[in-house]
Amino acid sequence: MRAFEEAPGRRTAAERLESWKEIAAYLKRDVRTVQRWEKRESLPVHRHNHDKLATVYAYPAEIDSWWNNRRPRLEPTKPTTASGRRSLRWWLAAGGAVLASAAGVALWQFPAARWRFGGGGAGPSAGAMVRRVWAGSEVNLTSTPSPDGRYLSFPDIKTGALGIRELATGKTRHLTNGYKDGELAGEAVFSPDGKRLAYGWSSKGAELRLINMDGSGARVLYRDEALRNVEPNEWSPDGKSILALDMSKDGASKILLILVADGSARTLKTMGPLRPGRVVFSPDGRYIAYDAPVREDEPERDVYVLPAGGGDEHALITHPADDYVLGWAPDGTGILFASDRMGKTSAWFQPVSGGRPQGAPRLVRADLGPVSPIGFARNGTYYYGVWTGMLDIHVASIDPATGRLRQAPDSLTSRHTGSNMNADWSPDGQHLVYCSLPLETAGGSRRSIMVVRSLSTGAERRLTPRLNFILPGIRWSSDASILVSGWDTQHRGGLYRVDTRTGAVEVVLRGPAHIRQGELSPDGKSLYYNTNDAPNPGSRLVARELATGREETLCRTMSFASMALSPDGRLLAFSFDTELRIMPAAGGAQRQLAMTPDRIAEVAWTPDGRHVLFARRRGTPGKDATTELWRIPVDGGPAENLGLTMGTVPQMRCHPDGRRIAFNHGKPSAEVWAMDRFLP
Repeated sequence: MRAFEEAPGRRTAAERLESWKEIAAYLKRDVRTVQRWEKRESLPVHRHNHDKLATVYAYPAEIDSWWNNRRPRLEPTKPTTASGRRSLRWWLAAGGAVLASAAGVALWQFPAARWRFGGGGAGPSAGAMVRRVWAGSEVNLTSTPSPDGRYLSFPDIKTGALGIRELATGKTRHLTNGYKDGELAGEAVFSPDGKRLAYGWSSKGAELRLINMDGSGARVLYRDEALRNVEPNEWSPDGKSILALDMSKDGASKILLILVADGSARTLKTMGPLRPGRVVFSPDGRYIAYDAPVREDEPERDVYVLPAGGGDEHALITHPADDYVLGWAPDGTGILFASDRMGKTSAWFQPVSGGRPQGAPRLVRADLGPVSPIGFARNGTYYYGVWTGMLDIHVASIDPATGRLRQAPDSLTSRHTGSNMNADWSPDGQHLVYCSLPLETAGGSRRSIMVVRSLSTGAERRLTPRLNFILPGIRWSSDASILVSGWDTQHRGGLYRVDTRTGAVEVVLRGPAHIRQGELSPDGKSLYYNTNDAPNPGSRLVARELATGREETLCRTMSFASMALSPDGRLLAFSFDTELRIMPAAGGAQRQLAMTPDRIAEVAWTPDGRHVLFARRRGTPGKDATTELWRIPVDGGPAENLGLTMGTVPQMRCHPDGRRIAFNHGKPSAEVWAMDRFLP
């Protein structure tokens, strides 16, 4: 055992080893030895490119954990029992090592399953494994696992119904009806015995409902018309109450405890604009943990503990980084949380006793990625979601006379690949603005970054407006500001102006209903926007005089997909479902421009105002869906396919010279994974 008495070299936990040579030097061994340890003993080594075995990196904290757990496994046990029992124990240990090595080799055959998790010291054990449990077009990260880990509940975005997925078979069934008069299901959580679910329901008010696993016994438990929504987070361990977050229409939020017996609610914590992320019970029911922003205007969160029976809260995890709750371990030993304190989002475990931290947190796995918390099963398996989609801005060169593609589109090189979308050109055509959501923070903070790019030099300026989320459909106005729809730091929806020089935010319009998209007239005097008509079904297209605040509803439909104002401000083009229409911006008769067998996902104008561009989505969403660029003359004539295939969320805008078009390419997608064998 002399060869294993020498400890690894020392580096900081966040310092990365960038090659086999550096990893070998850190372990004070030759490269061949550490490669053998990686293959046979699960030395925690990561790969930059899964197709090139030489491009590797590792974290000292993970290697230290592997080393500390490896030494007792390899060192001989003193002979305190009979030789036959020693021999049996040795064979069991050897067999376990062989099985672990075989599992590692098997996982290597599948690129998506190559992640390994290391532990930290005496905390989470090394060798934790992950497995993908759900992928495909139906994946919804607003899911929760059943206590036995057999099912995931999820709101079906396509139908509006509450769905249940059996993980072993992949079969999905619906427990509720789908969209009906503007109603739809929200997040759901299982009861401790796994027989019922509590779920949010959007109707003419926010509701919390209960339903049995077989779809029977549905009833309203709690209702408040003043709320925007009620989100159930977790049942109490005794099954008598439900932790929920309420969100009022002015953006304020509360942590509620709702009794299952009679639906009465008790406010545990009034949060105001500092909305909690995830709220969970300790397994003994004595404490509640949640994460929340430290300051109103900053996205970084800390983790707090609140006595369930009443009393003062206290901070559990404080750090300048962004820390958010993943779940409270079923055995009560601590809290699993995500943090970007190492630069990338990683999983950590904080030991807890009596609601108080016990020592420093231990690293579970570095570079976890844009993790979305889902929850624990009773056996200690943790389920989480990851964003796997790639959306980026592409620019295509087109012939303004024919509209045809002149050359293949080029992707816009950016600092954050795979998370760029929603572009528009400046009125003078010298700059391009787009939104970027860094993937390493996608699971915690949702703060978007706006990037202004110079077309002549390629230089970029990054703006961080005080907005929690920006919706598709940004518009660069003639006054050097950008009009966006989204939510501010107090979670209030509306339309906002963002200054392109400073990133300062100015309120244009707040709405009690959801405002999806807005455009200013060329003279800056009028605003056009589409909004839902909650609590009534359907959407409205509205014209508003900014000076007087006078509004006029131009038209109504069940759901607008996209709208665009003509360059001269005289006409509005809009789409819903499979139809494209046009109408005067001042109001008046509508005229159908196009009707297709496929959904029209996006509309835009050519700079000369002679054509309307539209994105025609074909195929099955999430599977073989493609989006084609078409154009149609405003004055009449057939629609033309321009020969450009875009992503499933196109968001296209034409350059003022009519020779370039910026659009999203790629498709959003996500997966659900399960992590095992990482608790103490």
